[in-house]
Amino acid sequence: TSPTLTTPALGTPASGTLTNATFPDGHIIQSKMYVHTGAQVQVTSNSFNSNDVIALTTFTPLVAGSDILLIGCIAVYCTSTASYIYVDFYRNASDFTENVNLSGEPSGTTVTNHSGSWQTVNPMYLDTRTPKSTNERTYAISARVHSDGETGWIGWGEASDTRLMIFEIANNS
Repeated sequence: TSPTLTTPALGTPASGTLTNATFPDGHIIQSKMYVHTGAQVQVTSNSFNSNDVIALTTFTPLVAGSDILLIGCIAVYCTSTASYIYVDFYRNASDFTENVNLSGEPSGTTVTNHSGSWQTVNPMYLDTRTPKSTNERTYAISARVHSDGETGWIGWGEASDTRLMIFEIANNS
């Protein structure tokens, strides 16, 4: 059966019903690009937490069994006394526990050290979340510094936009 979808305005996610619709594995069902302009978050914690996130946006999968590919594009900075800043993803929804370190890696999906200047990083992660559902979820980019007493920033304020790209990908297994 062909999926029944409304044709959204540019930049608006698709909506509709996908009952009995099938897509080949790897097919992009829908995508969203969220651009967060003029934002900057100071990071002083050495653990991922819900205060140190940027580009918070919602996304609703259209197919319960699909995976979600997250790709970020963000400027980061460490002060001269900071060793590293670690970047990962934040996820929250009504059907699972909030997660501020989605990859589960202590160093996140991306790490950068002090270079004396702003750096652009592109964290990526495939969220094969459970439970599989079509409930709305919230995603963002999260960060932490290496040690207590260090300071870093995510987002470069007016100098650079932060982008969070979200792709729903068919997974029939």
